[in-house]
Amino acid sequence: MGTKKPVQKLRKSKKYAIGAEHETGGGRIRILDRFIQDGEIMLRYMNLDTRQDIINKEVNVNRLVYDYQQKKKVEAFEGIAEKSAETIPDTTGLILDTNVILELVATKEKEIGSLREEISSLKDEITSLRGEVAIISENSSELIKKQFALIEKLVGK
Repeated sequence: MGTKKPVQKLRKSKKYAIGAEHETGGGRIRILDRFIQDGEIMLRYMNLDTRQDIINKEVNVNRLVYDYQQKKKVEAFEGIAEKSAETIPDTTGLILDTNVILELVATKEKEIGSLREEISSLKDEITSLRGEVAIISENSSELIKKQFALIEKLVGK
């Protein structure tokens, strides 16, 4: 465990709320439970591809999710670079007019600007969806508690 102070109390987590789904290198996962074990925050999750139930430390799961996100970013930027390389005309051996160069630069700047706007929009959408998922998860857990209370009332009568 190292020198880190053991966790005493489990705080609410929007990122790892029950029902939240994340993408990792091993596939998509759904959080089933979050608990403390030996002073460490643990997650029980299901791999949605293999339907396997797994228990792991929250920090390890966080690293799996982070590494996958970074890998996807690199792949996206490599794809953009390849696409840009394909669209730039081969000008080896030619002396280009400065106006042509300026037009090419302006075109690429517009493309980059629109891609940045699209990325920003997608990030906003993801943030919004995460919030909605957390609210839905919270509401569903409250409904489950109410259902259990109603069942207890019915069985108790």
